[in-house]
Amino acid sequence: MEYRGDVLLYTFSGIALPVTTLLLWIAVTTSGSSSPLSRAEFVSYYIFLLIVGLWVSNWASFFISRDIRLGKMSPWLVKPAPFILYQATNNISEKFLKSAFLIPVMFILAVVFRFTWPLLHPFVWISFIISVALAGGIAFFIDISLGLLAFWIDDSSAAREIFSILHLIFSGRLLPLYALPLGLQNISFFLPFRYMLSLPLEIVLNKLSGYQLLTGLSIQIFLLVLTFLLYKFLWQRGTRRYSAAGY
Repeated sequence: MEYRGDVLLYTFSGIALPVTTLLLWIAVTTSGSSSPLSRAEFVSYYIFLLIVGLWVSNWASFFISRDIRLGKMSPWLVKPAPFILYQATNNISEKFLKSAFLIPVMFILAVVFRFTWPLLHPFVWISFIISVALAGGIAFFIDISLGLLAFWIDDSSAAREIFSILHLIFSGRLLPLYALPLGLQNISFFLPFRYMLSLPLEIVLNKLSGYQLLTGLSIQIFLLVLTFLLYKFLWQRGTRRYSAAGY
């Protein structure tokens, strides 16, 4: 709550892109042009994107990279509390606070765009919640790992920027993966970005068969384990070579 003004601005800045893109797609569907989804599906996609995008977002890599460069990582080598636990609790608590700002806005947008709540089987809703949690975990460990690259690279901002661009294209944040050319759609199935955002949205839109749903969740579990092991490897190797003075 110390930076509630900043949190409010960050929350509303995250709304601008989905709402703008939704307005563009509504214009496309209204004009009669062919589109990958119907107007109602686009509204559902971008309304759910607001909350799903928030709960899978991460922002720690910049601060981790900065602390490694400035030698401020030293206290975590002697504290009894795990570094990853601090990052996780910081991340989750901020998401709860941002959700308090976001949910009223979502209700307003739902009324403006005539959003109708999807009638789905309870199994689909449970799968959706599990998928969001898995997507958040994958994104979390990848974000932490990008920050830990500063143990070897003085400035890891280039790696973070490249990752952000690829994530924007292949995760479904900029536009649904169904709107991508077929070749890029096929590529997205083999990249981790789909499983960090798009998959939960595909589930809630009821676009997946039972086999596709279970396959997607299985891939998410595999990626979660893989990214956790990547974090462990980078943390253990990085702290062995870490050195700092003055802290």
